[in-house]
This record gives sequence, structure tokens and C-alpha cells, in this order.
Amino acid sequence: MSSHHIVRDEQEPAVLILSFPPKAQSKILDDLLEWSPTVIIPDYLTEEAVLLGLKFDIVLYRSFHADSREKLSGQFPLKFVQVDKGDWVEVAINSIIQSGHKALSVLVQNFDYKIKSKVEDFQTVYYDYLFKWYSINGTHKKWFKEGQLLKILGKQYKIQGASQNPNGGSMHKVLKGGWVKITTSQTIWFGERII
Repeated sequence: MSSHHIVRDEQEPAVLILSFPPKAQSKILDDLLEWSPTVIIPDYLTEEAVLLGLKFDIVLYRSFHADSREKLSGQFPLKFVQVDKGDWVEVAINSIIQSGHKALSVLVQNFDYKIKSKVEDFQTVYYDYLFKWYSINGTHKKWFKEGQLLKILGKQYKIQGASQNPNGGSMHKVLKGGWVKITTSQTIWFGERII
């Protein structure tokens, strides 16, 4: 779960792990950790993270247990950040902005498009076990290979270069490798199939 690549922490997106993927999909986590980013985990995942041999930098907690510091002594230096209210993502973003980070990758079991955590000039990308999700507004253009599956959560958008779902569903398929262009006048969530 570690890598030989070393860069300054704030050059790479920090990684917030809210759920560990099953073994068959662990490549997602390996890819996120490739460049030794700042790793943030909630307190309920610390034991599993230690068992996996994962080095993490920040622990988010709702209630601090006195033995937590001792159990995690092998992880020091380590920062503990309390989460009183609000969601884990918002607290994680606020705790790393001060260190100069401009982006956060969040690993979740199920992506919830109702997520409201949005900070100006800060990019948050979500990974569930199948898709990479990010919000777009305006025009977004990206090259995809033939057969790539795309999912769009939102209304009132136009897509060029991929099949239109005849049933009005959110799934699209790139029929021929090339540029896909999405145009929208409101914020929508765009998902690229990664597995």
C-alpha cells in the first residue's frame, strides 16, 4: 500500500478513505496512493488500515478514546481532527486547505450525488468501486476509448460523442474512440467507469 514515488504532499490530491474496497478492486486504492499523498481516515477505519499496512496522516474522529493515541503510535506523526457535526468530507477539506492542498480524492462504497461539500477553487473527486465521479458545469470535453461507460447524474445536459440512452437513463457508452463533449447550464455529476 505504499510506493517509491515521493512528491511534496500538497502537489498530489489528499486521499480520504471512507471505505476500503474489496480485494478484487484494491487497484483503485493502490492507484490513489501511488504518489504517497496525505492520507485521511475516519476513526472507525484505523484498525483495518493498520492491518493493511497503510500509513495515514490524519484521523477524523467523533469521540476520542484515550487508548487511540497509544494504539496508533506507529503512525506518528499523526494529526487528530474532531468532527462535531457536518460530514467527513467537509471537515477533511477544511483541515487540509491550510496546508496548501487544492484537491481531495474520496474513496466511498456508494457515491451519493446529493453530496453538498463544495469549496471554491478546490477539486473533490469521488471514487466508488466502479466509477470516478466529479462535478461539472458549463462545457466539459475529454477523450475516451471506444466502449467506455459514462454515467451522468443531473438533468438538462447534452452529450456528444457517446450514445444517448433511449430510455432517458443516466448511462452512456462511447461508440467510437474520441472526444466526448458534455454541455450543461447547471452542476451535474459525471462518472467514468474505472472497472
